[in-house]
Amino acid sequence: MDPSHSSNPRIQSNNYHQHVLMNIFITTISVLMVIDAAFTLVNFTKVEPMIHRVFPNLDIKTLATIEGLTGLIIIILKLSTDSLT
Repeated sequence: MDPSHSSNPRIQSNNYHQHVLMNIFITTISVLMVIDAAFTLVNFTKVEPMIHRVFPNLDIKTLATIEGLTGLIIIILKLSTDSLT
């Protein structure tokens, strides 16, 4: 029998807490992605030389834009499905 469909309250409570923790983790990562992308784009002139020393062929603006948009899309989807926590 699948434990997620159990009538045992302890198992159901454990599954609920795991679900909440997973949603909080994903939401936190999404917010950090948006913050990181915004920081990179706002401080581009300071960040660009440091990143280009390690990754000389990397298009930093495009990567930061994609990272920020991905984080925003995840946050919007979580808001629309009421699954932030």
